[in-house]
Amino acid sequence: MKCPNCGTEHNFNFCPNCGYKAQQQAPVSPPSISNTPQQYAPEAPQYELPYNTPEYADQPPKKGGLRWWGVLLIVLASILLLIGIVMIIGVATAINGNNGSAVSGIAGTTSEIVSSEAPAELTEAEIDQLYTDPGAFKGRRVTLTGRVFQNPEKDRNVMYFQIFTDIENSDRNTVIAYQSDEALVAVDDYVRVTGVVQGEDRGYNAFGGIISAPRVLADSIEIVSYAEAAAPSLKTVELSGVTQDQYGYSVTVHKVEFAEKETRVYVSIQNNGSSSFSVYSFNTKIVQDGKQYEEERNYRADYPEIQTDLQPGASTQGVIAFPAMNQSDFQIIFEGYSDNWDESIEDYTFNITVQ
Repeated sequence: MKCPNCGTEHNFNFCPNCGYKAQQQAPVSPPSISNTPQQYAPEAPQYELPYNTPEYADQPPKKGGLRWWGVLLIVLASILLLIGIVMIIGVATAINGNNGSAVSGIAGTTSEIVSSEAPAELTEAEIDQLYTDPGAFKGRRVTLTGRVFQNPEKDRNVMYFQIFTDIENSDRNTVIAYQSDEALVAVDDYVRVTGVVQGEDRGYNAFGGIISAPRVLADSIEIVSYAEAAAPSLKTVELSGVTQDQYGYSVTVHKVEFAEKETRVYVSIQNNGSSSFSVYSFNTKIVQDGKQYEEERNYRADYPEIQTDLQPGASTQGVIAFPAMNQSDFQIIFEGYSDNWDESIEDYTFNITVQ
């Protein structure tokens, strides 16, 4: 070998010339050539082992079916669906009842009728309680006034209709039953009913909500005026011969009614003059205790109105409504107008004495 440090040829472990340690090389074997052809084997892809492989043999199998919250959702959905169906049926039933506040399905059977021979008529205070607990007054007599808001319905030999006893607010729905084959009332009639409390009727309104109403078996049904039903007179002053006349145009005050919420004056006009004559209700004034009152129209009441431009020989009568007043003396003033400019007509002034 040749020393890599000084180049001296030698066969020793150390160079005899410079002492440099010799590096021994391992013999190089010539490459062996195999006569067997080699084949390329691609690397096998790595896959996750399925559950049925031996690696998972000791693991418990997964459970099938719905989890608990899935079952709960199905139950809740079923309940909501059932509630929706009930509400839809209730809405359809109430709409067929002709009024959103009506109790649908009011017709009962004759076996539900309580005898009309019952004592102890309800007081005003008890009537207020009747609409919170009808069952507590079953068998008691009662007298009610109200407005009919649903046409009568028949079930066997019993007729049913519904009224609002709180007329101003269209509230306090009451079912009235009476034994007859004929409808004695119609929608918007005002009635006074006397009978026996039967208990409570329940039904649905237009929104599907449950509502209830007292039921009364009537032995007396009387059609009355709005004034009698909604604004009964607390004091009535009947007047006779209270008439004033100018040029054949006369104004007469017949009656005054003091009610809780209004005052009503009944008047008539007679034209025995030579020209057209008018008295306008909106120009009529009342003076009482230094305070002036003007007409206050009650459109719900539909009181008869006095006509204007009254021709010779014609007459008219009506009711003029004013605000509620004290039950004491007052003065009422009417302004009259004639088409004859040569006729100077003064105000028609009446001093009404209330006793």
